[in-house]
Amino acid sequence: MATNDTSLLQIAHFADMTRWSAHGTAVGAVKSRFPLVPLSTVLKRIKEPITIENGVLYKRITVRNNGRGVVQRDELQGVEIGTKHQFVAHAGQFIISRIDARNGAFGIVPKELECAVVTNDFWLFDVKNALPEYLMLLLSSKRFQKHWQSQSCGTTNRQRITEDVFLNSRIVLPSKHFQRELIAQYENLMSHAESLDNLSSKEEEALFNRVKNELQINDLVVSKNIGHLHIVNFSNMVKWGAKENIDAVSPKVLFASSLYKNVFLGSIATVNPSVAFPRDLPNDEVTFLPMDCISDVYGEISERRKGHVSESRGYTRFCDGDIIWAKITPCMQNGKCAVANNLTNGYGYGSTELHVIRVDKRYVLPEYVYFFLRTKRLRDAATAYFSGSAGQQRVGAEFLEALSIPLLPINSKEPNKLSQKALSMQIMMMNVKVKNLRKQAEKLRISARNEFENAIFGC
Repeated sequence: MATNDTSLLQIAHFADMTRWSAHGTAVGAVKSRFPLVPLSTVLKRIKEPITIENGVLYKRITVRNNGRGVVQRDELQGVEIGTKHQFVAHAGQFIISRIDARNGAFGIVPKELECAVVTNDFWLFDVKNALPEYLMLLLSSKRFQKHWQSQSCGTTNRQRITEDVFLNSRIVLPSKHFQRELIAQYENLMSHAESLDNLSSKEEEALFNRVKNELQINDLVVSKNIGHLHIVNFSNMVKWGAKENIDAVSPKVLFASSLYKNVFLGSIATVNPSVAFPRDLPNDEVTFLPMDCISDVYGEISERRKGHVSESRGYTRFCDGDIIWAKITPCMQNGKCAVANNLTNGYGYGSTELHVIRVDKRYVLPEYVYFFLRTKRLRDAATAYFSGSAGQQRVGAEFLEALSIPLLPINSKEPNKLSQKALSMQIMMMNVKVKNLRKQAEKLRISARNEFENAIFGC
C-alpha cells in the first residue's frame, strides 16, 4: 500500500515496509495499475567466482548511472588488480551497482564484455519471466531511484543496498507483450535522439576542422608503438612515469600552429586565482556553482545556489569572462565547461571540482580560449593526465598552464586577416546550431523516460 504524503510526515503500513529508515520506505514509488511482484520472482543471483592471476589480462566493468548502459572500465594485468577474489560476468546478464543503485546504475552485460570480471559491489543476475531491457528501464527510473536512495545505507559516498532488501522490493510487472511495446516506443525516441547527437558531433568536428585549417594547426602524432615499447619525444612530455606517457599527447603540441605564434595558457591566464572572502560577508551574498549547474552538452551555466562560506575550502570571487572547466572524471570528458558572464555578485567554488581560468583580456578573449577547452581533442588528451583515486581522478592545473594555443590578434582592421574576435563570432554561430541539436536530443530523451514512467505508474 502506498504512503500518504503529508508534507514531512509519511504514513505506511508496517507490512509494506522493507526497511525501517528516517528516509521513508518509498513504497509509493511502485504504485501502479499493473501487478506488483518481488524482484526475487524475476531475478536469480549468479555467482561465478574467479581468483585474479598475475599473468592474465582482465576486462573490468562499469555500470553507468541513469540506465545509460554497461561499458568497459579498463583492461588490466592481474598484478595491477588489488581485489583478487572477483566474479565472472557473461553477456546478457542483468547487472547492478550496489553503490550506485540509488543513481540508476542498472544494465545488461554486452557481448564484448563476455567473461569480464566484477567485484562484489556489482551483482549479476539471470532474468526470468521479464525482459532484461524492461527491468533496466524500470529500476533506473526516477521513481525507483528514490526508492533505492531510501533503502541504501552506509556512509554518504559509499551507501549500498543489501541483497535481501533489493530482491524483496516489489516491481511493476505487466505482460511481456506490453513490455516489448514499451521498449519499442522508448528505443524509437532514443534512436532519434542519438541521430541528433551524432549530427551535432559531426557539426562540432567540422567546426574544429575548419578552425584547424584556418590556423594551420598541426596533425597529432601521438607515439610510435613498437610491440610493448612506446616511444615519446622527451620535449613533448609533461609527466614522467611508466604509464603516464603511453598514448599521451603533451598539451604543448595539442594546438600547435605553423602560421601563428604559440603561447602557453599559463603566460596569458591565471589558473585558479584565489581571493579570500571577507569573514563578515553575509552567506546570502555568496552564490555557489555546483558541478551539476554546468551543462555537459550546452556549455552553459544554469541554476545557482546559495550557500555558506567555509574556511576549510578554496574559493574565488569570479569575474566576468572567467572560464570554468571541470577537472574531475567523468565531468571533464563530458565537456563541462562554461564562460561566466553577467555576474551580479561573487560566486564561491569548491576547489576539488573545478578549475577557473582567468585570461588576460589584453592578449586573449575568453570565448577564444573556451573553444579549445571544449574540443574533443583536448578532452581526449587530458584523460591521459588524470591522477588520484579511481573514483575521483582529476586533471591538475599544470596541464592547463602548459597548454599552448595560437595567439591571433584580438582585432584586425584588415578584412582578410583572421582575428580572435572574428573567429570567435564564427565559432559562436556554429555553436548555436550544435546546442540546438543537442537540446532537441535531450528533449527526446526526457520524453522517452516520461512516456515510459507514465505508462507504468499512471493510474
